[in-house]
Amino acid sequence: MLRTGEIERIATLRLSQIGSGGVHVAVQLRNRRRVAMPRLPLHRYGLFQSANPDYVCEMLGRVLGSQRIDVTGGTASLDARLHTRRLSDVSISFLAFGTEVIVQSNSPSTHFAIHLPLTGASTSICEGDRFTCTPNLALVVSPGDTVGMHWHRGCTTLIVRIERVALEAELATVLGECIRRPLRFVRQMDTTHGGGALVSNALRHFAAQLDRTGGLLDNKTFVRAFERMLIVELLFGQPHNYSSRLDTEHAPAMSRVVEHAVAVLESHPEQPHTVTRLAEQVAVSVRSLQRAFQVELGTTFQEVLQDIRLRRVHDELRTAHPDDVTISAVMAKWRLPVKGHTYAAYRRRYGETPMCTLKRGT
Repeated sequence: MLRTGEIERIATLRLSQIGSGGVHVAVQLRNRRRVAMPRLPLHRYGLFQSANPDYVCEMLGRVLGSQRIDVTGGTASLDARLHTRRLSDVSISFLAFGTEVIVQSNSPSTHFAIHLPLTGASTSICEGDRFTCTPNLALVVSPGDTVGMHWHRGCTTLIVRIERVALEAELATVLGECIRRPLRFVRQMDTTHGGGALVSNALRHFAAQLDRTGGLLDNKTFVRAFERMLIVELLFGQPHNYSSRLDTEHAPAMSRVVEHAVAVLESHPEQPHTVTRLAEQVAVSVRSLQRAFQVELGTTFQEVLQDIRLRRVHDELRTAHPDDVTISAVMAKWRLPVKGHTYAAYRRRYGETPMCTLKRGT
C-alpha cells in the first residue's frame, strides 16, 4: 500500500496481444507526493458543519447570540463550519462559510465579543460605523450592539466572547471602585502594533494552545490566570470609555477614607450597614463621608453597598443549581429586598434577570 509522504514508484503495466489488433497499452503512475491538509483552528472542538441556513442560524444563535444569515454568493454552498470551546469566563470559536454571506446579529447584553479575521475580509456595520475587518483590523463588539457583517468569500474568523461581569469586575478591581456606567470599547482594533497587537497575539496563542492535547489549558488554575491576563490586556490595550481612568499618571488616587469605607463594605456586605455606622468606623462625619463618595466615586453610599451586594448575588447564582437554591433566599442572604426595584437594578447591572443567571450556570 502507498503511504502518505512516500514517493510512489513508477509502475508500467504492459498488456500484450489483446485481441487480433495486437494493442499495446502502457499505464504510468506519475511521481507525486501526498500532502496532508493543514488542520483548521480548534479542530478538536468542531460543533457543526452544515449547508442548511435554518440549522446554521439556530446553532450560531446558541453560541454567539441571535443571528440571521442571507447567502449572497450565488449557487455556491453555504458550507458553514463552527468550532468552539467554552472555558470559564471566555469562549473562543472558529467560524467559516463556503460562500459570501450577510450576517445580522444582536450582541447579547451579557457578553463582549472580538471578531479577529484569520484569512480574507468582511465588511462590518455597527451602530452606523462602517469599516472592513481583516487580519490587521479586528472588530470589538460591546453588549447590546447590533452588527451587520458581509463575509467575503474566503473569510475565516476567530470570535472570542468574554463575560461582561468578568470584564467589568476586573475593571472595578483595577480602578478600585464600582462601575457606574456600562463598559464600551472602541469598535476598531488595530492588530499590527500596540495594545491591539498584544490582544491579537494572545488570542492566536490561546487558540493554538487549545489545539494541543495535554496542554496547559487543561489545567483549571492556568485557565483562570490566562483568562485574567487576556481581560487585563484588553482593558489596557483597547480604548474604551474608562481608559482615561486607567492612566495612572492622571487618574486621581482614591482617598484613604473612601478606600477604607469601600473595604469595610466589601468585607461584610451581609451586615446591616448604615452611613452613620460606616462614618464612625472610618472616623469621619456622615456629611464628609457622603461628600467623599459623591466627589470621588460619583455615587452614594447606598448605591455602592447595593452594587457590592448585587455582585455577591450574581456570583452565587452563577455557581448554584436551580434545585439547590432560590433567588429570594440568595437575595435575603446578602440583605437585598426581594422587590421589583432590586430585580430591575440587577438587570441593569448584568443585562439579564437573576433567573437567567441561575439557569445559565447549570
